[in-house]
Parts: sequence; structure tokens; C-alpha cells
Amino acid sequence: MINKGDKAVCVLCSGTVVCRTSSVKRHFETNHKSFCEKSEPEQKELIASAIKDRNKQSTSMFKYVSKNCHSSAASYSPANAIARHGKLFQEGEFFKEAWLACAASLFDDFDNKDKIIQRIKDVPLSRNTMKDRILKLAENVTDQQKMTLTPLLLYRKNGTLTQKGSPPLAYTVEILKETMPLFGSLSRQLVDPVDFKTPKTLREDLGSCILRLLDLIVLMDQTV
Repeated sequence: MINKGDKAVCVLCSGTVVCRTSSVKRHFETNHKSFCEKSEPEQKELIASAIKDRNKQSTSMFKYVSKNCHSSAASYSPANAIARHGKLFQEGEFFKEAWLACAASLFDDFDNKDKIIQRIKDVPLSRNTMKDRILKLAENVTDQQKMTLTPLLLYRKNGTLTQKGSPPLAYTVEILKETMPLFGSLSRQLVDPVDFKTPKTLREDLGSCILRLLDLIVLMDQTV
């Protein structure tokens, strides 16, 4: 028997019983009569063999789950590329076919070439999988946007964010940078490429749009 919380798991049949001597004895007498009739050395040998098989099964299951986790994680990269380039969901299968065609030559001098090719084959890239991955990626982006915009919306709602005679976008960028600890790295990635890299009039137009959008979001929030 193997202890599992307040239960005992039989190594011979995986049945569970209450951790009491009488319950364990009754289980063996009822379900494993032939085992009880064997000598003590034979019983020990059978139990050792059963435990070894059980551990082997657990290890195999762990390897299977780990391999599946790697394959599932890898499927998000082609899904992201498909979404960014506006390709069809079924392009995932084409991606795998092309990669496998290259793999035979690309990894020809690798000792674990067969393992690498098998890993590529294991990556799920079907149309439905690509659709599911893209939806999950979009969900994640939406959540990050909400987290990033919340402090800025609070600034705008409380009247703290005003133009103060500066170009709207430029001022918004400064506010974002001053409050960067509240926003995290995502904000810096979004703000830095925009900062002063467009003509002044375009910056002002974009800034006005940002502030109007924030006002609209705050208004919608107040009416809900």
C-alpha cells in the first residue's frame, strides 16, 4: 500500500482503501487471495515489481505531458506570425510542411536529428489550433492593454492629465514616462517608438485623438 492523504492506494490494483490495518487486510483478503497465499519472499518480490511498474508509468506520463507542453507552447509562435501577416489559419500546416522539408538537410549533421524532426511533427498547427491560439493571444493583449491604460484613465478622469499648452501627444508621452513604474515594460515598448518620430502636426493630431479617446472611455465608464 502507498499512503495518499487519508487513503491507502494498493500497488497491485490501484484501488483505494481507508488507512486502517483492518481495511487493508480486508482489501487483500477480498481482492488478492492468491497474493495472500504466497510466501513472504514471493509477496515482497511481487510488491517490488508492482512499485517499479507504477514508477515507470508515472515517469512515462510525465515525459508525455512535458513533451506536449513544449509542443503546445511552440504552436503560439506560428499563430502569432499568421495573425500579424493576416494569413489564413490553415497556413499553419503549410508552415510545418515547409519546416519539415528543410529539417532533413538543415539538421543532417546533428546526432539528435530524428528527435528534432519528431518534435516539429508533434507541434499542433491545424486550422482549429491556429484559431484557438490567435484568440488566446488576442485575449492576452487585451488584458495587458487594460492593465496599462487603467492608470492613465485614472489620471484623465481626475483631471490630472491636461495639455498645459504642450502638443497633446508629446505631453501624453511625458506623463507616461513620468508614471512608468505604474505601467510596466509594456508601456515603454508602446511609447518609445512613437516619441517625436513623426511630424509635429501629426503628433498633435494623434495626441488629440488619444485624449478624446480617453475622454470617451471615461464617459462610457461613468454611464455604465
